[in-house]
Amino acid sequence: MMGTTGNFDAALELLTKASSCDRSLPEAMMMMIPEAWQSNATMPESKKAMYQYNACMMEPWDGPAMVAFTNGKTVGASLDRNGLRPSRYYITTDDHVMLSSEVGVIEGLVEADVASKHRLEPGKMFFVDFDQGRVISDQEIKATVSGSRPYGDWVQHMVRFQNVRGTSLNDAKPAKNNGAMMPTDMPRRLNLYGFTTETMEMLLVPMGLEYKEALGSMGNDAPLAVLSEQPKLPNEYFKQLFAQVRLCQAVLVFSDQAAGPDRFPIPSLLVIGAVHQHLLRTQQRTSVALFAECGDAKEVHDFATLLGFGADGVCPYMAYHALAHMNNEGLLEAIAKKSMDTKELWTNYQTAVGKGLLKVMSKMGISTLQSYKGAQVFEAVGLGPDVIDRCFYGTTSRLQGSNMETLYDDIARLHEAGFPTHSLETPLVRNPGQYHARENGEFHFNTPSAIVALQTAARTQRVTLRGLLEFQTVPEERRPKWEQMESIQDIVKRFNTDLAQLIHDLKNSNPSAEISVKLVSEVGVGVVAAGVVKAKAEHITISGHDGMSSYIYVSRIKLQTDGQLKTGRDVVIAALLGAEEFGFATAPLIALGCVMMRKCHLNTCPVGIATQDEELRKKFTGMPEHVVNFLWLLDLVLDQTLLAHCASAIADGSPVQVDLPISNVDRTVGALLSHKITKVHGEHGTSLSIVCLAPHTIQLNLTGHAGQSLGFGLVRGIQLKVTGDANDYVGKALSGGTVIVTPEIERGNDQTIVGNAVLYGATSGLAFFRGKAGERFAVRNSGVHAVVEGVGDHGCEYMTGGRVVILGPTGRNFGAGMSGGIAYVYDPSSEFAAKCNLSMGSLEALDFEGDEELVVKDLIQQHIQHTKSPLGVSILADWDHAKHSFVKLMPHDYKQVIAANVHMNTTAEPVHVNAGH
Repeated sequence: MMGTTGNFDAALELLTKASSCDRSLPEAMMMMIPEAWQSNATMPESKKAMYQYNACMMEPWDGPAMVAFTNGKTVGASLDRNGLRPSRYYITTDDHVMLSSEVGVIEGLVEADVASKHRLEPGKMFFVDFDQGRVISDQEIKATVSGSRPYGDWVQHMVRFQNVRGTSLNDAKPAKNNGAMMPTDMPRRLNLYGFTTETMEMLLVPMGLEYKEALGSMGNDAPLAVLSEQPKLPNEYFKQLFAQVRLCQAVLVFSDQAAGPDRFPIPSLLVIGAVHQHLLRTQQRTSVALFAECGDAKEVHDFATLLGFGADGVCPYMAYHALAHMNNEGLLEAIAKKSMDTKELWTNYQTAVGKGLLKVMSKMGISTLQSYKGAQVFEAVGLGPDVIDRCFYGTTSRLQGSNMETLYDDIARLHEAGFPTHSLETPLVRNPGQYHARENGEFHFNTPSAIVALQTAARTQRVTLRGLLEFQTVPEERRPKWEQMESIQDIVKRFNTDLAQLIHDLKNSNPSAEISVKLVSEVGVGVVAAGVVKAKAEHITISGHDGMSSYIYVSRIKLQTDGQLKTGRDVVIAALLGAEEFGFATAPLIALGCVMMRKCHLNTCPVGIATQDEELRKKFTGMPEHVVNFLWLLDLVLDQTLLAHCASAIADGSPVQVDLPISNVDRTVGALLSHKITKVHGEHGTSLSIVCLAPHTIQLNLTGHAGQSLGFGLVRGIQLKVTGDANDYVGKALSGGTVIVTPEIERGNDQTIVGNAVLYGATSGLAFFRGKAGERFAVRNSGVHAVVEGVGDHGCEYMTGGRVVILGPTGRNFGAGMSGGIAYVYDPSSEFAAKCNLSMGSLEALDFEGDEELVVKDLIQQHIQHTKSPLGVSILADWDHAKHSFVKLMPHDYKQVIAANVHMNTTAEPVHVNAGH
């Protein structure tokens, strides 16, 4: 069976070799991996029309990937639209090109032989034509392809959904008691389609009022659909693995509105799945669009499964009716203490579903709905082969269970709840207690009685897969003696709390920590786990709904599992399946006093565990749990050398300068040294706040190509300078130190010097980069002052503090989610505003009357001092004129905080540039 790469290669060959359209290799690649074009205001209309037309022919092959291609005459590479895979390339003076995921992969390459250094940008293409003997730019190749056919004329004749639909929400008239719009037997139909009071109050109300998905706490402790005694719809059997309208000849709309006292509604997912599979088998799928007008779609997961198994559109009419019903009956006002126009509720609900779908798709690395439709990125838990083969062919279902007859029985039970056979009275809307435990309702691990008697409840309620397992009786003569059994003191050493994080660089900051990787318990986890083993990890956690997974014992690896472990029986079953360590989270919380109110996210925990409210925290009577951090281990060779050179500086603070070569196998350089300094000079060896080395006490001058995470966690007292270039995550978690990267040879301003996610999570210090950085520069920076000569897309994303001066061009979506700090961008061509995300901030000119001009100028002067930047020199040489080309991005909230502090004769943050020192 061919994998994803093989399928991609076959499709590319089909488009170029077996096509009557005479497509070139770059054209086919642009069709399969298009750049983000829908909302790009700066993209030429001819190129946008080409992408729009191609979208009708084929959905994007979306996801994080860098794909290289060749036909023997040309060679190239294309990067996904989000740029989530690093890709750097050199062009040498003798016209060789080298492209790789990082710099420094070719040993012995003389720096003087490199003519230019660049990176492959999101959605862009690198292309070499051997016949022409040159590198053809992305702009040139796409302009050629987009101008080769009249795409603009073709897309003018496209039929769009908004042009053919009869009505929309704006046309609807949701008048009170309007029988044409809303059924008069609402409670019956709500029961019929699987609605419950919790569905309406906990899911629909937040979506309608706040246009976002509802939030909850403490996870899902209800059983799997296949093990539940409550009736379940088919979409509840699916778990996800890790807008265009189809150009078609017919549109099929499947509606269940005719369901009633004498008719069962067929679950919409079964209908869409069965028809989608039939059309695929008969090779007619591309000729037909499938729409579901259904009453059982209400939450985001319902829409995700419908779209993922073939629907082109969904009309959740019953969810609209439910919102209107609650609004008309005053239920919304009673629940949320406010009401609004029904149309606004519907619009908000649509927005919430859209946001939820974007979040679901992003977990798979998918950016377009078109790529998600029909992709079947789910596994089934508890569906039999008759259901899978007919409706969801190709979907994995490791655990069989419910067949068509079982699903029919559940539908019949829901129909009976809505239209009781032996009663004429209108029933109440069901409340089986899916989220909050109720007597005679859905089983839960943590019922009120279970909180009082945890072990008894866990042994008697068979609501998990492990609950269906039985222990085999062992004859007396084969039972181990008590003295042969592991002691309880040794057993409890294997218990861990569920607070582990996969932060690989921190291993250097704490060499005694183990490497741990947490994997979701799903189909294919074994393959991923095997890769983790090969990556030299010492610890694997299998976590999911239950966390249970069989495993082949590997002596070097410790396998941990979690997922509602409470009793000794649970531990024994996990051990028999191969686990060596056992993670506890919910049970220890209950032992501390948690009463499962599921209010953690609201800051109103009544027993003071999950809250920042000082009055509520006084109610906490438990003892703090020990937190174990599991971290990645990386190569420490260079840092061990640095430790030897810097021993005197660490001991007595005497200045030291170290000059050494560096290569891309030297990762996380500076972290172990910072750890040692912190241990010696920090409070009790743990605090970074009072490290007492003077600035630049240790000067590290390295030459070459730095590996990932250069300067991770670098503390005050260290200046780390690389002459050459560096890969991703430079200055990650920078904590007071100074990081400098400058080229060995001057090649102009258009050179990429560092990779992606530079200064990720940095808190304080200084950084100077003579050249361009990749995507997501200064993401989550909270205090570092930095100067760089250009950045890629998503610069200063989620930044909360610090100052960033950018002396060159920026990519798109600059400042998205930026809530603090200030960015200063040199913008003589006035292009920055079109690339900036202004949802949380505004653009302003420099303040020439206060200290702001001096702050920016001083940072540029330091940049010149450390990097000898010609660009910085030219800007300062013409400062009186150049300063007017700087644009300041200031977050709204940050501006208000500063203004409030100024009014109180205080400052929100020191304005001097040595904040990290």
